[in-house]
Amino acid sequence: LDTLLAAVEGYLSSRANFLSDTYLTRACEVIGRTLPALIEQPDDLRVRMSACMAGLLTALGLTTSKAGVGAALSYAINGSFMVPKSWVASIMLPHVMELYSGVAAEKLSTVARCLGEESGDAAPVEAAGRAVEAVRRTLGQLGLPTRLRDFDLELDDMVEVAGTARNFDLMNYLPRAISTEDLYELIKSAF
Repeated sequence: LDTLLAAVEGYLSSRANFLSDTYLTRACEVIGRTLPALIEQPDDLRVRMSACMAGLLTALGLTTSKAGVGAALSYAINGSFMVPKSWVASIMLPHVMELYSGVAAEKLSTVARCLGEESGDAAPVEAAGRAVEAVRRTLGQLGLPTRLRDFDLELDDMVEVAGTARNFDLMNYLPRAISTEDLYELIKSAF
């Protein structure tokens, strides 16, 4: 799910281009195909190789694009409180997708399709919501933490985290401008 966050954020980035979109949508497709198998057969070598391929595709896509707000918050929380970055990224993923569902609905509807969500004739915003729900279902199926408070963090400490994250270079390539206050509100929604 950490890889999926990176792929989605790179795909939504203002630096995204044809090349990065090609790699990152393919990464999302591979993740969408691989996640159910990972849930049922986590030790299957072929499934792990597919997950690694998704990671490689994401890394290639991010060479010309940028990760975003979820990655910045994951790094800041990990650096301040030693909570594993991948766990924070998993928690932040659906919240980041919701944050951008209004400004990047078309791209998020593509992510929904890549994750195997049927959108039919649904409006892009509705299809984007299906992508968010798919991620939430996966978090539940994996039994992963879904709230930042699950790590014994204090909400008051997150003000400084929001400031730290806002200073990362990643924050300069978001689909829309985000202030430190917006970051804090995003953290609160994930708390």
